[in-house]
Amino acid sequence: MVLFISVFIVLAIVSFFVSVFLVFDKYNTYGFKLFKNNSKIIIFSLFLTSICSILLVFALYKTDFLLNNADRIKTDYSNIGAYGDLIGGILNPVVAFIGIIAASLAFYVQYKANTQVQKQFQIQQFESQFYKMLDLHKENITEMKVTFFDHITSEDFKIETNEKIESAKTLHSSEIFRSVEGRKLFHGMVGELEAIIQVVIEESNKYLGKDVSNYPNIYEHLLNYAYRIFFFGLGSEQASIRSYFQMIEAETIFHLLRIQKKFYERHKLGAVNRQSGHQFSFYPFEGHESRLSHYYRNLYAIVKMITAKHNGEYGTKDYFIARNYLKILRAQLSNSEQHLLYLNYRIGFGKDWNSIKPRNTNYLTTYRMIHNIPVDRITIPESPRKHFEAYIKGNEVSRKDTLFEWGDYD
Repeated sequence: MVLFISVFIVLAIVSFFVSVFLVFDKYNTYGFKLFKNNSKIIIFSLFLTSICSILLVFALYKTDFLLNNADRIKTDYSNIGAYGDLIGGILNPVVAFIGIIAASLAFYVQYKANTQVQKQFQIQQFESQFYKMLDLHKENITEMKVTFFDHITSEDFKIETNEKIESAKTLHSSEIFRSVEGRKLFHGMVGELEAIIQVVIEESNKYLGKDVSNYPNIYEHLLNYAYRIFFFGLGSEQASIRSYFQMIEAETIFHLLRIQKKFYERHKLGAVNRQSGHQFSFYPFEGHESRLSHYYRNLYAIVKMITAKHNGEYGTKDYFIARNYLKILRAQLSNSEQHLLYLNYRIGFGKDWNSIKPRNTNYLTTYRMIHNIPVDRITIPESPRKHFEAYIKGNEVSRKDTLFEWGDYD
């Protein structure tokens, strides 16, 4: 009996002091991972255990005293039945209340477990949707394809009866069907768009007799015009310019048509003056609306889904969860894809990729969607470092969390 009393005394003391310690250790200073998520349940359980242990110690002590000293007790207990009933009437509700609390605690623990299972299911459901959309992104890239006709020049040699090759030869020029597909397209798209921008700015400077880059409104309008040529194709009604710039448009189209012709005839037999200052991997200026429209819609939908699910200010837990998912997405984007994404935002139709009002979608800056962009090689229309200069100087950028992988400063 003494052993049981000692055990319950120790249990009561330990439970009480641990519960008090956890109450004051609000920030989990000592890293008790077991108590971190269910601290309220643990504290209440320990406190209840200490109370029950004290009551048991008292009951066992009195029982042990009566058993060991029965012959020394002279009191007549025949008349204390009423006192026993009184004590029972007081203790029974207390014991019943403790039982109710214990049962409620069990239900609460089960509720917490069910909530945890539900959260885990929601995470699995979200990740399933995320990876499915990621697969769609990969399929969109795989299905991208540009086909065009190209020239090839071949040589025919005459072989004499003595199996010697005759000095005379015949050249033949013929058309063949070529294609460029997948990620290789993005590198070519960036080069094509930069070539269009150069031609538009060059023809504008000639016509206006001044450097249009010194006039921001005109410059931005011309950059958008260049992107529309790239996106919709040369000669498309959607790739037109304002009426008072129509002469610039005519000269630009004529210039781009010359470049097209040089590309088509670069391997053609007998063609003259076929060298061009621009290098293309496919027939240029035909437009990419059919390839890029659904590509960007799906990419934007993935980013929006992640940031909506884990919406938090910079530095919060939800923010870093979103960043981790977006790192997986960004790992699927080549440098050329991120470069084209920047140009789509900067001069094209992708302003919502990084807008403060009304949507507050800072995907390129706060969420680092163009972190791997080759900033040292980008000068058209300006360096991304210069464009995001104000953000780089803000409080969301540090040495440990730079905006660009290649560095935020020249």
